[in-house]
Amino acid sequence: MSSTTHRLHLLLCATVLGLLLTGCGGGDGDSDGPTATPSPRPSASATPTTSPPPSPPSSPGTAFPTPADGTDLKACADGRCEVEVRSGDRITFTGDRVRLDSFTVVRIADNVLTYKAAGPGTSFDGRITVPGTLVVNDLEVEVVAVDGDRAVIRLS
Repeated sequence: MSSTTHRLHLLLCATVLGLLLTGCGGGDGDSDGPTATPSPRPSASATPTTSPPPSPPSSPGTAFPTPADGTDLKACADGRCEVEVRSGDRITFTGDRVRLDSFTVVRIADNVLTYKAAGPGTSFDGRITVPGTLVVNDLEVEVVAVDGDRAVIRLS
């Protein structure tokens, strides 16, 4: 009788294990079970959705914003503004608030703003990807949106 009980126990364990493996398999080869079935559907429908945003260079789902200070780069002299910039634009700072002399937009392309900044005794360059922020010498430069060869930046 003890060998019969042992065999029943093994049969029961094998049945439970088989049910667990069958339930987790979902029949589609995934090991994530039923949650794996809906996953391919959203990614399949997300593929066409992600294709259009790279075509328009501005941020996905938003129109290119109208900056508060338009294209008036002189509005940024105190380090507080929101302006539209293009390659070659140079913002010159005055006063003691900003410890930089200038911020120059070198290039805007592929949702990236490349810049060069200069201050007393220093010069450096870099890239900011939209949406992105650079903080240097207490000046925050936020790239709000990029559209082709133009960008809206916010200085604070």
